[in-house]
Amino acid sequence: MFTYPAACDAELEVLEMETMVLAAREGHRARKLGPYDRARCALFYLSKHDTLEQIAAGFRIGLATAWRYVNDTIDLLGVFAPSLAEALRGHPGD
Repeated sequence: MFTYPAACDAELEVLEMETMVLAAREGHRARKLGPYDRARCALFYLSKHDTLEQIAAGFRIGLATAWRYVNDTIDLLGVFAPSLAEALRGHPGD
């Protein structure tokens, strides 16, 4: 039996916020993984640079499902990201 490692450098607040956003957006639609584990998939991909193959195997989901969970979560979180102009205006070198 292989279980995905729980250690990740991301802060708990980030994981909780991501989980709440996923749950609010999707409601009670049936998924292989719940919002918390889908959030973890994206965080492992982004922070640990795990491959989609590793994520799929670790969470016991298909490769296409891992790809969809990661990309859907990144797209959803992109709404909260500043635009390029906003990010550059906030840069300390200005």
